[in-house]
Amino acid sequence: MAEDGKTGVEMWKSVNPDLAIIDMMMETWGEGFEVLNKIRATDTGKETPLFMLSAVDLQGPYNSFEPPPEFPKVNKVLQKPIKADDLLNYIAKELGSK
Repeated sequence: MAEDGKTGVEMWKSVNPDLAIIDMMMETWGEGFEVLNKIRATDTGKETPLFMLSAVDLQGPYNSFEPPPEFPKVNKVLQKPIKADDLLNYIAKELGSK
Protein backbone atom coordinates (compact mmCIF):
# COMPACT_ATOMS: atom_id res chain seq x y z
CA MET A 1 0.00 0.00 0.00
CA ALA A 2 1.41 3.36 -1.03
CA GLU A 3 0.70 6.69 0.64
CA ASP A 4 0.95 8.74 -2.57
CA GLY A 5 1.29 8.39 -6.31
CA LYS A 6 5.05 8.74 -6.49
CA THR A 7 5.53 6.02 -3.88
CA GLY A 8 2.98 3.85 -5.67
CA VAL A 9 4.86 4.01 -8.96
CA GLU A 10 8.17 3.27 -7.21
CA MET A 11 6.59 0.30 -5.42
CA TRP A 12 5.10 -0.91 -8.72
CA LYS A 13 8.57 -1.09 -10.25
CA SER A 14 10.07 -2.99 -7.30
CA VAL A 15 7.17 -5.30 -6.39
CA ASN A 16 5.73 -6.11 -9.85
CA PRO A 17 2.22 -6.98 -8.56
CA ASP A 18 -0.36 -9.12 -10.36
CA LEU A 19 -3.01 -6.40 -9.98
CA ALA A 20 -3.26 -2.87 -8.59
CA ILE A 21 -6.09 -0.74 -7.25
CA ILE A 22 -5.44 2.95 -7.72
CA ASP A 23 -7.43 5.72 -6.09
CA MET A 24 -8.24 8.48 -8.56
CA MET A 25 -7.99 11.30 -6.05
CA MET A 26 -4.77 11.43 -4.11
CA GLU A 27 -3.01 14.71 -3.38
CA THR A 28 -4.68 16.21 -6.46
CA TRP A 29 -7.94 15.42 -8.25
CA GLY A 30 -6.40 13.53 -11.16
CA GLU A 31 -3.21 12.12 -9.65
CA GLY A 32 -4.59 8.60 -10.06
CA PHE A 33 -4.64 9.10 -13.84
CA GLU A 34 -0.99 10.17 -13.76
CA VAL A 35 -0.12 7.04 -11.79
CA LEU A 36 -2.05 4.89 -14.29
CA ASN A 37 -0.14 6.46 -17.19
CA LYS A 38 3.21 5.88 -15.49
CA ILE A 39 2.39 2.26 -14.67
CA ARG A 40 1.07 1.56 -18.18
CA ALA A 41 4.35 2.97 -19.54
CA THR A 42 6.38 0.27 -17.75
CA ASP A 43 7.02 -3.13 -19.34
CA THR A 44 5.17 -4.95 -16.57
CA GLY A 45 2.29 -2.46 -16.49
CA LYS A 46 1.17 -2.75 -20.08
CA GLU A 47 -1.17 -5.70 -19.52
CA THR A 48 -1.43 -6.01 -15.73
CA PRO A 49 -4.99 -5.52 -14.47
CA LEU A 50 -5.49 -2.08 -12.97
CA PHE A 51 -8.63 -1.01 -11.12
CA MET A 52 -9.49 2.63 -10.46
CA LEU A 53 -11.20 3.38 -7.16
CA SER A 54 -13.22 6.57 -6.90
CA ALA A 55 -16.05 8.28 -5.07
CA VAL A 56 -16.79 10.10 -8.35
CA ASP A 57 -19.19 8.28 -10.68
CA LEU A 58 -16.84 7.39 -13.52
CA GLN A 59 -18.27 4.05 -14.55
CA GLY A 60 -20.71 5.42 -17.11
CA PRO A 61 -18.59 8.25 -18.57
CA TYR A 62 -15.39 6.20 -18.52
CA ASN A 63 -16.97 3.37 -20.49
CA SER A 64 -19.23 5.43 -22.76
CA PHE A 65 -16.70 7.23 -24.94
CA GLU A 66 -13.73 6.33 -27.10
CA PRO A 67 -10.78 7.51 -25.01
CA PRO A 68 -7.85 9.26 -26.68
CA PRO A 69 -4.68 7.16 -27.03
CA GLU A 70 -3.00 8.88 -24.06
CA PHE A 71 -5.92 8.03 -21.77
CA PRO A 72 -4.89 5.22 -19.42
CA LYS A 73 -6.62 1.86 -19.77
CA VAL A 74 -8.25 0.51 -16.64
CA ASN A 75 -9.83 -2.90 -16.31
CA LYS A 76 -12.54 -1.79 -13.90
CA VAL A 77 -13.77 1.37 -12.24
CA LEU A 78 -14.84 0.67 -8.66
CA GLN A 79 -17.13 3.02 -6.75
CA LYS A 80 -16.48 3.95 -3.12
CA PRO A 81 -17.61 2.66 -0.80
CA ILE A 82 -17.10 -0.89 -1.98
CA LYS A 83 -17.97 -3.97 0.00
CA ALA A 84 -15.03 -6.27 0.73
CA ASP A 85 -16.83 -9.28 -0.80
CA ASP A 86 -17.50 -7.34 -4.02
CA LEU A 87 -13.87 -6.24 -4.23
CA LEU A 88 -12.62 -9.77 -3.72
CA ASN A 89 -15.00 -11.05 -6.40
CA TYR A 90 -13.76 -8.47 -8.94
CA ILE A 91 -10.16 -9.39 -8.16
CA ALA A 92 -10.81 -13.12 -8.42
CA LYS A 93 -12.63 -12.68 -11.72
CA GLU A 94 -9.81 -10.55 -13.19
CA LEU A 95 -6.98 -12.78 -12.02
CA GLY A 96 -8.86 -15.94 -12.93
CA SER A 97 -9.17 -14.77 -16.53
CA LYS A 98 -5.40 -14.90 -17.09
